[in-house]
Amino acid sequence: MASNKMLYFIRSSGADRSALKKAFGWLLEMGDRGYLAVPTFRSLDGPIRDELGKAAVYELKSKGVSTTMGKQITMVTKTTMIIDAKGAPLLAIYPYGHFLDSLDSIHNVSSMLIIPWSVQEIDTWIKSWGAKELGGKRLKAGLAETGSEVAIEALKEICARVNPSWGV
Repeated sequence: MASNKMLYFIRSSGADRSALKKAFGWLLEMGDRGYLAVPTFRSLDGPIRDELGKAAVYELKSKGVSTTMGKQITMVTKTTMIIDAKGAPLLAIYPYGHFLDSLDSIHNVSSMLIIPWSVQEIDTWIKSWGAKELGGKRLKAGLAETGSEVAIEALKEICARVNPSWGV
């Protein structure tokens, strides 16, 4: 894996249509071309077809490439793996195990977004590479949310009242 690519994931479970919509929006915003990685061509059926449209899925299955909203999307599967992404982003839907490892080894991926079937399947990947949740809350250093300030003060007060010799 190249250390300069940005890695993201969407916290989802199962065939989450809102996660798919968000992910395809991300891919289309990232430039004039990108890659869509799924384990097999059959993975395109169902919710992915509903989001991309029948014509786009037909093109991806038959030609390996489709143009959607003026953006070129190229298909990647276990059997049609690429070596070099040529600076384009990659959206991986439901990757797991060795397929995820293969995606990590693609050179020149500008950024990668993963939608897992379950977050547990990619938990090790998230921790290993420091992937960020797309759209997840981030706090700037030194700043806290209003609710967090209240919680911190409450914890300080509780800690001040606890007697460690009681074993509590």
